[in-house]
Amino acid sequence: MRLPRKRRKKWWATAEIPRISELKPRKVETWARRELQRRGKGSGEQVERGSSHSPPFHIVASYLHGEALSHSWLVMPPGSGRSEMQLAVMVTVRVWEEVDRLCRPYDRMDCIFGILRERHAHLSLLFSLFSLGPWKAMEKQQRLLHAAGEGRSWAVTSEVEDEEPPRRRPSEQMACSDGIPRCSTHSQRHSDINCGSKNAENIGGIEWITDDSFVKVGNATDLNIPGIVPVLSSLRYFPDKSARKYCYVIPAAKGAKYLIRTTYFYGGFDGGNEPPVFDQIVGGTKWSTVDTSENYAKGLASYYEIIMASPGKTLSVCLARNEQTMSSPFISALEVQHLERSMYNSTDFAMYALSTVARHRFGHGGQITSYPDDPFNRYWEQFVDANPVVESQTNVTSFEFWNLPPAMAFLKALTTSRGKNLTIQWPTVALPNASYYLALYFQDNRSPSPFSWRVFDVSVNGKTFYSGLNVSTGGVVVVGNNWPLSGLTEIRLTPAVGSPVGPVINAGELSMVVPLGGRTLTRDVIAMEALARSFDNPPSDWSGDPCLPRQNAWTGVTCSGGKIMRVVSL
Repeated sequence: MRLPRKRRKKWWATAEIPRISELKPRKVETWARRELQRRGKGSGEQVERGSSHSPPFHIVASYLHGEALSHSWLVMPPGSGRSEMQLAVMVTVRVWEEVDRLCRPYDRMDCIFGILRERHAHLSLLFSLFSLGPWKAMEKQQRLLHAAGEGRSWAVTSEVEDEEPPRRRPSEQMACSDGIPRCSTHSQRHSDINCGSKNAENIGGIEWITDDSFVKVGNATDLNIPGIVPVLSSLRYFPDKSARKYCYVIPAAKGAKYLIRTTYFYGGFDGGNEPPVFDQIVGGTKWSTVDTSENYAKGLASYYEIIMASPGKTLSVCLARNEQTMSSPFISALEVQHLERSMYNSTDFAMYALSTVARHRFGHGGQITSYPDDPFNRYWEQFVDANPVVESQTNVTSFEFWNLPPAMAFLKALTTSRGKNLTIQWPTVALPNASYYLALYFQDNRSPSPFSWRVFDVSVNGKTFYSGLNVSTGGVVVVGNNWPLSGLTEIRLTPAVGSPVGPVINAGELSMVVPLGGRTLTRDVIAMEALARSFDNPPSDWSGDPCLPRQNAWTGVTCSGGKIMRVVSL
């Protein structure tokens, strides 16, 4: 419904919308810091890691409407090293979210453009600062904790009034809003590949397809094992010892974020008793070594996950022999799942990828939970220990968090009695010395009331992860990016003095930060792929990145050095 002209004009005239016309990123930052200092929250002081004294960066809401955002917080630690452009983006997102909130009672599009016209906001600047445009910011209504800087962590809580949209498979969700088409094709959203299978099959609501369109080499075979899971009943193996790698190539959207999962079940396909050991590669980066012997001895399959951004219009996932490989590398299933831009966004995916170490729901027993409970088909394993378990009395909306955790991750929690520390050893395996991405999820399990909150400190291996964390029934996530870990990991929650209840923790995600190994210049890749297609029988390893990793470059191809490799001779 369009607003009456008189009321519309009056509302625009009284709304406290900032005059951001012609502002540059540096000016946005200056304006933001001046506002922060004017409110007595100086931005020059240094804050210890995990300190609860980081000022909430809600000055935009205050400036816009004369009051703080009721529930939406973006914690901005002073001295955190944010670049001017990043700060400008944050301010811009907050502007758009507040404009959207103010426009909810009215015709949204008419109201928004009225504000822009009346208040002289520079539309092109806002679009350039937030690449998805204001529509995506309004669509999200978040939610989150954003972590940056080595070993730094902080938290954000958020509650939104919008109703949660129907849960669908991500490929079925229209990535369009406000009449602006921005939809992705099925191939760009997810690919669930049943390697070696002869027919497509719907299993558990997921359409598994054959791998013929994604790989040109290897042999397919079936496993004749009674009662085997359908996805594990076939595999593709690669007997060619002369090939430097064997690659699947999957269509993708350039710059988009994907979760890649490989699954392996040996099943004695080659008549042996021990699964082979081999490497797996994504793009030009060695991801990990596949060794499924321990799980296979228990009758279990093994899976590996990594989150990365696509450098081009395709993603390559490859297997390669190493000095430990005694028989043919193989693969049972390959899944490539598109993720939303907000997810795991404290990581610079132009430089790094995240290799999943653990993802658990605390207080739960039983099997792995995934789709449809998690629309992004992430695997959530179960974790129980000697600590008491409580059940949540309040539902959590996943869209309130940038990582979009499923609501079922908050159904139960580990806790302890009043005044006691809550200590868990998670994950249960020793970790190699490396940098990790750590996300911990919390929610007060009691029914909502003015007293439904808990305050406690969070430490990891004796180091402060977050101090004075205030957990409500709306939920909160604390993230540490580039957090150094090694060996066994102990998470300790220490209640604040006088806290009426003990600490609580619902779920956790842990990933190793993997530096990317570079890539081959795009035009060289295009030229080499065209050359490979022109051959009737190209070398079996002419797929994936032509130059990287160096020991797995295409047969007969010589490349130059540097971060961006060039093909110099054949």
